[in-house]
This record gives sequence, C-alpha cells and structure tokens, in this order.
Amino acid sequence: MQIAVVPGVLQTADYARHMVTMFHKLQNIGLEDVEASVTARIRRQDILDDPDRMFEFVMTENVLRRRVGGAEVMSRQLNRLIRLSELANITLAILPDRAEDLEIFPYQAFLMLDERVIIDGASAEDRLTPEEVAVYERMYDASFAASATGDQARALIAAAAEALR
Repeated sequence: MQIAVVPGVLQTADYARHMVTMFHKLQNIGLEDVEASVTARIRRQDILDDPDRMFEFVMTENVLRRRVGGAEVMSRQLNRLIRLSELANITLAILPDRAEDLEIFPYQAFLMLDERVIIDGASAEDRLTPEEVAVYERMYDASFAASATGDQARALIAAAAEALR
C-alpha cells in the first residue's frame, strides 16, 4: 500500500534515482552510491517477470500526480505503470481521491509480503508482529476493495499523464 510514491519495484530508473537521492540527502549520506542503489532497485524488478508469481499493488491516486523528478520523469513512470498493469500476474489498484464512504483508509504506507508487513520509514524499516499484521491486512483489504483496477486504473493513470502535458 503506497500513499506517497510509486512502489520501488515498479519505479523507472529515473524515478528511482530521484527517490534514492532524496533519501541519501535526508540521511546525510554521500551521493556516490546513488547509482549502485538505483541499479540494485531496478535489478529487484526481475521478480515481476515470473509468471508464476502474482502481485497486487495498491496506491492512492495522488501518487500519480506527485511530480517526482519533474514532468518528463513522471510521464515515463506513468507509462511504465500502464504497461505493468496489462501483465497477467500484476494487479495495479488505484484508490481514487474521490472514493466515498471509506470506513477504513490508508493513512500509512506499508509493504505486505505474504504474512509479513513492513513499514518503510525514512531511516529504517519496522517489521510487525502477527497481531499487528491483522490491522494492516484490514486496511489493505478495505483500500483494495475501494480501488479501481484494470481499465479503470489505466484511465486514472492516463488522466494523470494527460495532466502533465
């Protein structure tokens, strides 16, 4: 579940470069390792090519409009999201800004891997207990249920791309 930025495994190299640079600056880390970090992030995307693995990604609509790296970088990122959303093993769900009657909504970004939840912070990751995981599963399920998928998700992405022009 992502409420601020495109999930790392879906990022283009340019988008990832801007994200990695930002985190290095936040943590007062030198920028000499940015390219190695970007390369590692892009290499992890190979997992998406495995047709036997299924992936679901939920992000809020505002993620599509946040101009990470500027309009050109964001335009390429949105095009990548459209391409990825067409793959049979990937479900890309976009929680519309105008979703109504959400009793539970995402207020925090997190990564759910099978029965684990990882909260990715600016300086560290938190791994949750099984009891805490249940709370995030409910948040994920509610967000996914209220999200657009398939052609509807692609329409939201295309609208965000059109707004960049």
